[in-house]
Order: sequence, then structure tokens, then C-alpha cells
Amino acid sequence: MTCGSSAAEFYEFIRKKFIKTKLLKPKSSRKSSSELYCICMGYLNPEKSE
Repeated sequence: MTCGSSAAEFYEFIRKKFIKTKLLKPKSSRKSSSELYCICMGYLNPEKSE
């Protein structure tokens, strides 16, 4: 899946904040559309101390 440079930068930033991330394009979205969903699971909270 391709995305613009600012979207790619955003995705790289988000990947560092969550355990698991995935980009999804809705089936209802046109192929020419840049619409994407970024699904994130397992937030890595840097302020949380264990």
C-alpha cells in the first residue's frame, strides 16, 4: 500500500507509539482516493513506570 510522504512520516511516528499498527483502505473507498485508516493497538506509554 502506498501513501504520500506526510502520511508515511505520520505512520512511522505512530508505529513507535504502539505495539501493533496496520494501515487499511476501506473497501468502499475509490482506488484513486487517499483515504486510509490507521489501526493501532497497545499504546506504549513512556510515562508509565512499572
